[in-house]
Amino acid sequence: MDKLKISVLFWEERTKEGTEHDEVVDEVAGALSEGGHKMSLIGISDDLRELLDNLDDKRPDLVFNLCERFADNDVYEMHVTAVLTMLGQPFTGTGPVGMR
Repeated sequence: MDKLKISVLFWEERTKEGTEHDEVVDEVAGALSEGGHKMSLIGISDDLRELLDNLDDKRPDLVFNLCERFADNDVYEMHVTAVLTMLGQPFTGTGPVGMR
């Protein structure tokens, strides 16, 4: 199998003290990296432009989608996958229609 450029997409909590994300993000990134894939992380919070800029900058072959919320709202999870779908960006997991 060819090695891919994979970006792990996740929601991160941002506070004045810094950022936090689920430990699963690091575990997935580590496992994919051990498999020889070129890894990058894309943490998002409440800024859609930031997501678009990161995707444009990293140009991943695949997004490993661990994002379960946007703007600290679980309901917006499907909207993140809708953006990926509209961009034609391949990603793992269920699409927006399935999440709806």
